[in-house]
Amino acid sequence: MTNEERDSKINQISSDVSDIKTNTAILNKLVEKHDIVLFGNGRPGIIEEVKVSKQLHEDCPARQEYQLSNKTYRNSNIIALIALIITVIVLFANAMSWLLKIKGMA
Repeated sequence: MTNEERDSKINQISSDVSDIKTNTAILNKLVEKHDIVLFGNGRPGIIEEVKVSKQLHEDCPARQEYQLSNKTYRNSNIIALIALIITVIVLFANAMSWLLKIKGMA
């Protein structure tokens, strides 16, 4: 490798390192902005706002009433399903006893 080639390679590496330093500085500023937005830096950030919003959602009276009515509706559906199953079993048992009586008569 000649001196000129070596100098050219060193200049290229120096230029690449300079570009990396510039990009790193830009990225550091961006990360700092994101950190401030997320955590607030002394003010409520997005994370705190989401926590408050979630708590308001969980404490909402209309939502709590809906969940309670939904549970009642689901429970009544379960009772109706059980009643339907019992009815089918009773009808099947009656049909089987009827068939056995007919076979006994034949």
